Parts: sequence; structure tokens; C-alpha cells
Amino acid sequence: MAYSFRARSGEWVWLDSHQYQIRAQVGDTSLRLISPTAPPDRQVITIPLGMMISDPTFRPCTADEDPALDDEAKEVHRALTDTVAVMDGLAHADPDEMERLAELQAHMLEVTTGYRSGDPAVPGEGEPREGFDPALPMRQRVAAKAAELGIARSTLWYRLQKWRAAGCATFGLVDLRTTTARLSHPLAGADPRIIAAITAQHGIEVDESTGDMNRFKRRVQNRLDAEHGKGTVRLPEMTAFRRWTEEILPGRHTTGSAVTRRTTSNRPEDSYEAVTASRVGEVVMLDTTPLDVLCYDPVEDITYTVELTIAIDVASRTILAWRFKPAGTKAADAGALIGDAMTPEPMRPGWPDKLRHATLKLACEPLLSLDERYAAAAARPVVFPEKIIIDYADPPVMPTSAQRPWSRVCQGRC
Repeated sequence: MAYSFRARSGEWVWLDSHQYQIRAQVGDTSLRLISPTAPPDRQVITIPLGMMISDPTFRPCTADEDPALDDEAKEVHRALTDTVAVMDGLAHADPDEMERLAELQAHMLEVTTGYRSGDPAVPGEGEPREGFDPALPMRQRVAAKAAELGIARSTLWYRLQKWRAAGCATFGLVDLRTTTARLSHPLAGADPRIIAAITAQHGIEVDESTGDMNRFKRRVQNRLDAEHGKGTVRLPEMTAFRRWTEEILPGRHTTGSAVTRRTTSNRPEDSYEAVTASRVGEVVMLDTTPLDVLCYDPVEDITYTVELTIAIDVASRTILAWRFKPAGTKAADAGALIGDAMTPEPMRPGWPDKLRHATLKLACEPLLSLDERYAAAAARPVVFPEKIIIDYADPPVMPTSAQRPWSRVCQGRC
């Protein structure tokens, strides 16, 4: 099944037979997912995007598959959301604190397992150290670690208890009393009717001329008065209104350039990404390029420009077929190009026998027996495309003779 998917924060997906919600992006290529219905050790996971979409159990949730959580699951989901939000906020606000937490996590693992990595299969140099051997009593290991860190044993026992309650996760070591770790919501206190009005008004403002925040706020207030009655819903001061608008419409250029706002609004929902293929014929690209060549028709006594249309196999990076056509390549020409790629190339007079299809080191004997055309075909593999991507050609730019003479140069995107 083919579909497009954009990994937005808040989207729900299926993975390992559980519904996960995307909560945040970690680094450049990983996502943090949460699921209140998954096993405790899988409720909060960080997974590379490529690994997630290649998992056979992965697929986006459809509109009618929104998770119907019971009261207990909602409480678990809310706690998980707060955990992820705190860790994300802490990572952006205080990277030094994250390093301290990672070091403290290693200390906790050493106390409980004897190894700072937590895995006896990958011990560090000299591990387990004296006083932290897993065979020793837990109280003795706690006493050794408290002496090493210079804290009281009761303090270390308290941290160890919180860490275990959090599933041995780093979140259990966060001191929520500190300012940097407090959870804050950028839209705290915002009336849902105001959020809906800002979103709806932005949809109307897309085709409007460039305006400032004062005009936008005035129009949002007029919309609220018309929908709920004059004075029923009042907007906050400009500082708070501006902050809410930027949070609700990030990067939408609500009060910026009108041209940029329209361009952003017309951007397709599908994400731009590199097209990859692992086998020949999996993805074939068709591209038409105007050539800087002027052709002459002696019959009609006219001149015209020429376009080059090619079919490129993404996996092997080879050109499967090509055609030269007068400017104005049509869909029928693209169809003929696919037919060329799927048809054996006949041997031409004067070609040596070593160029025959039969000399290819391929498993082509069944083809030779089923289709007699292969017996007289040239050594060009026949490819059957599975997915075809078409790139529409740009209109040719016709320079005048005063600008420069015609030259036989390809200026396209081949």
C-alpha cells in the first residue's frame, strides 16, 4: 500500500500492534513516541525515522482510528506526555543539566548492576570496580557510591527509589523543583475559541495583502464578536496575542510578506524526500528537457526546438530509453518511452555478435525461449517499471539571434 506520511508532533501511528503518538523530534533523524497501552518498558521509545517507516508493522493511523483511551489509559498518557515534555524542554533549555543527568544515570546503573553501561556484556575498563561488584549487598554498594559522590546515604536511597519508580529512566533523576525542569505550556490560559478564531482568520488572510499584527488582531476580535456576541470573548494584550499566534501558526508568515504567505500555503502536504530504490525497475523517473538546438524541417520550411525525454532507473542510475521530440512532449510520448524500456533492442546491421542479448550474464534463458525477439536482441536488459515518477518539462527559453548563436548544448536537468 502506497501512502504519504508527515511525521508531525501529535500524530498517531501503529507500531508493534500498539498505537503510538509522536511527541518530539530527537536530533535530526529520530522521533520520540509514547503509548499508554504498550508494555511498561515500551511506553516511551526513541526510534530512528528510517527504522520506523521500514518496520512491517508501521502505518499511520487513519481518521477513524483515533485512540479511544479509557480513564486509566488517559492518566498514563498524560503522565507520559508530561515526562516527554519535561525532557524535551530540559534538553533545549539546559544542555549542561542533560550531561549531569547522563552521568547520574551511569552512577545509578553502576550501583544496581556493577557496570556504568548497565550491560555486563560491554564492561568498561576495570569493571566491576571494587565496592560495586553485583555479588555484594545492595546497602554496601549504596554506601560506596554515597561516599564517592559525597552525599548522604539517605539522599542516594531517595534518588534510587525515584529512579526505579520511573522505570530506571533518566526522568526519574530530574529535580522538578528547579526552574529549568518545570513544565510550561506556551498556550496555557488560551481560550479554545480564540485558538479556533486565529486559525480560521489565517485561512482568510492567505490571499490578502501584507498587513501587520494590529490588523490581524482587530479582524480576529471582529470574528469572535460575530460568532459569540460582542464582548463575550476578549483577546489578551498584544504581547500575549502575538506569542499565541506564533505558537499556533509557526512559520506561516501571518503578518509577513503576502507572496511568502501564499507560497507557504500552496506548499503540498507531502514531504520532500530523496527517492531511493533497491532493485532495478522499482522506481523509474521520466524527465523532459528542452535542448538548446534549433531544427529545420525542409518539407514545411520551418524551424522548431527539440526536447529530450529520458527514462532513468533510480537503482542502477542508467538511462533505459530516450526520445527526441519537437517542443511540446505529450503523455503519449511518455507512454511510448516506457514501451521502449520494456521492449528488446534489436541488433542492427554491422553490430558484432558479442553485443547480442544472449551474451549477457543474466538468467535470461526463459526469456529466450518465450520470446523470439530476444534471440535477435542487443545486449540491453529489458526493465519492467513498478513505479513511474514524471517530472514535467520547463518551457524552453528562446534566445534571439542578437543574444547569441544557437549552440548544441543540453541545458536541462538530465
